Amino acid sequence: MKFFLSILFISFFVFCAESKKIQSCVSYEDIVSKIYDLSALANLPDKGESGALFSSYDRASKYNEKTDSYINWDANGDGSGFVRQEGEYSVLADIKGPGVIWRMWSALVGEGKVQIYLDGKLVIDLPWEDYFNGKVAPFNRKGLVYTVAKGLNNYTPIPFQKSCKIVTKAKVGDPRKSDSPVWGKYFQFNYTVFPKGTKVQTFKMKLSREENIALDKASEIMTTNLGKNPLTYRNTKKKTVTWSIPAGKSKSLNITGKQAITALKVQVPKHKNYNDLLRQLTLSINWDNEKSPSVWAPLGDFFGTAPGINEYKSLVMGMTKIRCQSSGVRVQGKEKRGKVSEVRYQDSPPFLKGVRGISTNKDQSTKYKTQSANAFEFYSYWYMPFENKAQITIKNESDKEQQITLIVECSPIKSSFDNIGYFHAKWHRDLEPELKHGIDWEILKTKGKGRFVGFSLHIWNAKGGWWGEGDEKFFVDGEKFPSTIGTGSEDYFGYAWCNPEIFVSAYHSQPTNHNNRGHVSNNRWHIGDNIPFQKSFDAYIEKYYKNSRETFYDCVVYWYLSKNGVDKIGEMPLKNRLNYYTGFEMYKEKNALEGENYNNIKAFGGKLSTQDMIHFGNNWSGDQQLWWTENQPENYLAIIINSPENAEKNLFAQFTKAKDYGIIQLYFNGVKIGDEIDGYGRGITTTGKIKFGKVKLNKGKNILKIKITGANPKAKKSYMVGLDYIKFED
Repeated sequence: MKFFLSILFISFFVFCAESKKIQSCVSYEDIVSKIYDLSALANLPDKGESGALFSSYDRASKYNEKTDSYINWDANGDGSGFVRQEGEYSVLADIKGPGVIWRMWSALVGEGKVQIYLDGKLVIDLPWEDYFNGKVAPFNRKGLVYTVAKGLNNYTPIPFQKSCKIVTKAKVGDPRKSDSPVWGKYFQFNYTVFPKGTKVQTFKMKLSREENIALDKASEIMTTNLGKNPLTYRNTKKKTVTWSIPAGKSKSLNITGKQAITALKVQVPKHKNYNDLLRQLTLSINWDNEKSPSVWAPLGDFFGTAPGINEYKSLVMGMTKIRCQSSGVRVQGKEKRGKVSEVRYQDSPPFLKGVRGISTNKDQSTKYKTQSANAFEFYSYWYMPFENKAQITIKNESDKEQQITLIVECSPIKSSFDNIGYFHAKWHRDLEPELKHGIDWEILKTKGKGRFVGFSLHIWNAKGGWWGEGDEKFFVDGEKFPSTIGTGSEDYFGYAWCNPEIFVSAYHSQPTNHNNRGHVSNNRWHIGDNIPFQKSFDAYIEKYYKNSRETFYDCVVYWYLSKNGVDKIGEMPLKNRLNYYTGFEMYKEKNALEGENYNNIKAFGGKLSTQDMIHFGNNWSGDQQLWWTENQPENYLAIIINSPENAEKNLFAQFTKAKDYGIIQLYFNGVKIGDEIDGYGRGITTTGKIKFGKVKLNKGKNILKIKITGANPKAKKSYMVGLDYIKFED
C-alpha cells in the first residue's frame, strides 16, 4: 500500500460527513499506520488532542501549589508507584477516551496478571510477562514487541473509545525475591487522547485479517525495512549536489515552491578524525526566508548519534557505510581472476569514483566484489514542509577543505499551509537548569502550537558509573506538574538497569556505550506517541551529576512548531562544541591478563560474569573484574596459561575485597603458591598487587588454580571472588 499526500492534507484522522456535523472515524488500520506515518507529524494538533504518560514514578515527588515549589523532586523509588488502590486492585493507569496506548514498557516481569479494561469491559487479561515475550497474539510481532538491553518494549497500539483502565491484583516487587504472586516492577504507558467526538475502533485481542496485515506491515517496516523511507510520496524529485567547501566557508542549496523534504542524506568521505570533523561541520535549514534557522546542529549530531561515526538504522534516522553496487564497467587495464582492477561504480558520489574492486567471474566479466567503504552516508526521513523556500546550508569550520555530497528528495504540497507546522531541530549543551526544578536538565522550552517528536542525548561521563538515574519530565501548556514523568533515563530510552549493551531499533537506540564510561549516545523518536501542545512545551531530564564531576550532557531535540512559535535555541560556537571531553583516566596494568577479558578460564562450581567496578573507584585495571558468584568452599577456577617457552617468572595478581567475599588459595601446575588471600573487607576495595613468588612455566599449557577454602568469620557467607588481573614478570 502506498501513502500519498492527499489534496486535503489529512492529518491524523479520516474524516466523514454526517449531516452538518463532522465526525472523525478512525479504524484500527488507521491507528497502526500512524506509528510510521512521518508526514502526519507536521499537522498541528487539533483542540483537545493531548499526549502523556502513566508510569510507576515515585509519588513522593510533588508540586506545592501554595508555595509554588517542588517537594522531593529527585525521589527515586520509581518501581512501585501507582494511581490509586481500589479494593484489592492497584490501578496503574486510568484514561478517559477516545484515545490509544502507543507504548508499554517494563524492566521486570513476574507471573502476576495485568488486566486492561477498555470502554468498561475486560479486554486483555494476561500475565505481565505475556505482554512482552512475543508468545501471545497479537503481541507477537518482533518489530513491535521485543527486549533490548534488558528493556521490555511493546509498541502494539491499543485504541479505545470511552476509557482505558489498567489494573493488577498481584503485588508489586521483584519476582526473583518473592514467593507470592508478583506482577513485576516498573511500568510505563504512553498514550494519546483524541478530541471529543472522535470515533475510534476499540481494540480487541482477536483481530481481523486486515488488522493483522496492518500489524504485519508495521512490523516489517520496523525490522527488515529499516534504512528505507517508510512512506512513498507522489511526484518526488531528487536533487544531488557535491560541494568542495573551503575551510571557514559554507555552501547552500535553495529549493523553492510549496513542498516537503521527505528525505535528506549527507555523504562524507573517509576521514581520520570523525569525532572532530562531524562537530566542525554544521547543518542548518531556514524555512520561508526566516532570519534564524529552524534547524541547526553539528552534522553528526543531527543524525541521531554522537560523537563521530556510530552506524545504526532507525525508522527516522541512521548512518551507514556507502556500499557501491556490484555492477560496473572496466576503465583501465587487464585483470586476471582474483586480481585487483579499478572500477567505476554506478550511483556513487564523486569521491568514490574509481574505487577498486575484485573480479569474481571466471570469464573476467564486469562483475566485482567491492572492498571496504570509503565514505559514510547519513539519512533523515523527517517530513519537513515549507511554503515558499527551503535553504539548506552546510558550514565547514575545520581547517581544511571538505568534500560533501548532499541528497534531498522533495514532494509537492497542494493543500493549505494553515495547519502545518515547521520542522525544528536544535543542538545545545549545558543550558542552565530551572532553579525551581533543581536537578532537571533542560531539553527544550518552546512556545506556540506543535508536537514534540523526540531527542538524541550524548553524554560524556569521564568518571564512569551510572549517569542516568534521572526521570524525563514534560510540561505541556504551562502545567505545573508534568503530565509525563518517567522512571529513569534508560527507561525513557527503552532499555533498563543501566545496561551498556549496544542496540538499535526503530524508535530508540543506544549506538555507542563503553561500560557507561566516556562517550554514551541514546536516542528516542516519538512517532505515534508524539506529544501535542497548544501553547507551550517544556522538557527536562534529571541530571544527577554536576559538570564538575566531568559528566556533561548535550542533545539534539526535534519538534514541529507553528509559524509564529518561539524557538530561542541559538547556534553555539565551535569552541563550545569541541575539547570539553576531559577527565578520562583509566588505570591499566601493563602486560597483564585481565580477568574479565581472558577466555581460557573454566569454573568448577559457581557462576562467572563481568562486573564494572568504576562505581567503587578507579583502582581496577580496565575498570572491570571477573566476578565469580554463587559459590561454596572447594569450588575452584582453572586458568590455562599458554607459554611459548620454558621459563621461570614471578606471578602477580590483584583481587577484590568485600564483606561477602571468600578466602582463596592459589596453585600453579599443582603446586601451592603464596599464602591464602582473605577477600573480606568492610568496603569494596582491591587487595593491591600481590606477589606470589617465582613459578615454573612449561612450554605450552600451564594451569593456574584458584580454590575457595572458606570465609572470614565476619564475612557474609557468599564466598564470592573478584579477579582483576594476573601477571608474569621476570
